[in-house]
Amino acid sequence: MKSKEKDSKSPDKSLKPIKKNGKVEKKKKKENFEVHIPRIIVRNLNFKVNEDQLKKAFEKSSIAISNVSIVKKGQLILVVFRNKKKQLFIHLDEQSKGFGFITFDKLEDAQKAIQTMNGQKIFGRPMALDWSLPKNVYEKMQKKESSASIQNDSYGIQSNIQQEQKENKQEDEDEEENIIEDEQEDSIEDEEETSKTRTNESSRDVREHRTLFVRNVPFDATEDDLKNIFSSNGQHSIPSCRLVIDPISKHPRGSAFIQFASSDEAQNCLNLSYTLHGQELQLDMALGRDELVKAKELRDKKKENTIKHDQRNLSLANYGVILNLNELDGNETDLKKRQNLEDIKKQKLKDPLYFISPTRLTMHNLPKNIDDDKLRKIIIDTLKKDKIPMKDIILKECRVMKTNKDAKKSLVEVKKLHIGPLSLRTKVMRELRQLKDLRHENVNTFIGLFIDQNAPALIYEYGHRGSLEDILKKEEIKLDWNFKWSMLNDLVRGMRYLSNSPIRCHGNLKSRNCIVDSRWVLKVTDYHLNEMYSLQNAPRQVDITDLLWMSPEHIRTSIIKNDVATVMTSSAAGDVYSFGIIMQEVILRGPPFCMLDLTPQGFFFFINKNDYYILSSVNIEIIAKIKKPPPLLRPSVSKQVAPPEYINSMKQCWAEQAETRPSFNDLAQSIKLLNGGK
Repeated sequence: MKSKEKDSKSPDKSLKPIKKNGKVEKKKKKENFEVHIPRIIVRNLNFKVNEDQLKKAFEKSSIAISNVSIVKKGQLILVVFRNKKKQLFIHLDEQSKGFGFITFDKLEDAQKAIQTMNGQKIFGRPMALDWSLPKNVYEKMQKKESSASIQNDSYGIQSNIQQEQKENKQEDEDEEENIIEDEQEDSIEDEEETSKTRTNESSRDVREHRTLFVRNVPFDATEDDLKNIFSSNGQHSIPSCRLVIDPISKHPRGSAFIQFASSDEAQNCLNLSYTLHGQELQLDMALGRDELVKAKELRDKKKENTIKHDQRNLSLANYGVILNLNELDGNETDLKKRQNLEDIKKQKLKDPLYFISPTRLTMHNLPKNIDDDKLRKIIIDTLKKDKIPMKDIILKECRVMKTNKDAKKSLVEVKKLHIGPLSLRTKVMRELRQLKDLRHENVNTFIGLFIDQNAPALIYEYGHRGSLEDILKKEEIKLDWNFKWSMLNDLVRGMRYLSNSPIRCHGNLKSRNCIVDSRWVLKVTDYHLNEMYSLQNAPRQVDITDLLWMSPEHIRTSIIKNDVATVMTSSAAGDVYSFGIIMQEVILRGPPFCMLDLTPQGFFFFINKNDYYILSSVNIEIIAKIKKPPPLLRPSVSKQVAPPEYINSMKQCWAEQAETRPSFNDLAQSIKLLNGGK
């Protein structure tokens, strides 16, 4: 019989199939995946990590590594302006996608790496390690998942509705129950594929509520570990304990079934909490096949009634579409434009990553003289004609997009870099790319780099209403507490975004570096200049008045000579201190430390109606006291001019020790509470 089996595996096509009991026996395809190459995948990598740094991190654990590769994106392009007339396209270096592969010399080393390095942090991010599957096996798994449920949506475009429903975060109170049912169903299917049959005893223990389904099981845990922890050192009887094993990779899936001798023991364990290898186990009563099927049917029916399989709002795709020539007064040119836009929209919506926003509208074919303010007025007037109350009209954003030809006529902000000849090295281009990628409503958009060997400059969007400092000096602008809160809230939101972005900190935050656009939205600008100077090996010099916004620890590292200071360091905690000084400016509508009277003439003298300058001698005196306390010098704001909550938040930002200051994430919450949580 053995010789026949060997012959059946021969590649000779002339051999006939083996007959067993008069029937042709079909050959079974071997689908099980076994690890032959000691190769793992590393996910959740910091984008700044390179292959050498990743290799050194693993070699610290005395693990022999054969090869390390990090998957990268293609080249990016940055527009650089030259002489304000031409455009220069520069190809940037490749960027990491956040994951990579490591090949080891031995299978034992790969196993050791997963056990010891999984969850270890590199550049502040914990790594997620797992075995690397061959490409054909991975594609087979993806195909199996994607072909589960592909349907035609209401717009006539194929979309994987099941996948969209998984990705959509349901804010329903029974979402956790749905997840448990899905995991149990997958686990039962895997168990059936492995054992092919389920005994009556197994189904009986589920009906008698003697079996628990355990989630969040560590991947390195064994069945003996689970038995020991659930038996409570022999107090409970555990007839059966089974880890759920993935049928393809043959690795644990992080769940298990625990069978008890009685339902009372299972119920007692269900009410307790267990921790294994530092992970808290999540327990639920195991469900039978019939219960899972009924629960899934009810859940699908509920989803059909609530979301109607339209996660991408494709039912809105036909709103506003006019393709009837009679409705367009016979204008064939207009009809051709509309048809072209409709074809582009259909082509985009074939990609399941695209969706239709229910709150944003796109308008085409606008006259060139229409800007943001004019378009906003037209929309509001149109809604008023439909007798919609003004209180119900909430227009959050209205922006007219300009082409490159129109953009040349627009005003821009130019920030000169006093660094001499510019060197566009790899690190410089990487920093420029990071600036280009920043996108936030309260962060001024970086447009490009003006190339001039004598005076290079960074190009930003223009603030039509000037800086925050300009707003505070204009007495004709009335600032109530709601207006002041709105300005501070915009500033905190912008700084929170910067502090959580790759650039980490501003480095020179002050009211002059906060611009206000035509919609009275405050935006942070002139950020990350310290790093640009550092990469060019040039000193970052500022006027001595800028030190009035700077934190004490950074003043102490600065080099002060005459009326110029060379800034050496910057940090996110230093930005928090600067924000506290800006809070004082907004509350009192005056410059930093304006309440102090340190000279007979007063603290300020005026050159003209709009500009004031701080006396240099006063500057030096204030900065000297900040640099070397005691006494601790800070602005003074009385309780009569500001609510106590504002003053407390401001004083927290002024803390002498940087580590005791709140983060911008904390400030965002506290500022929100200052306006009643709105």
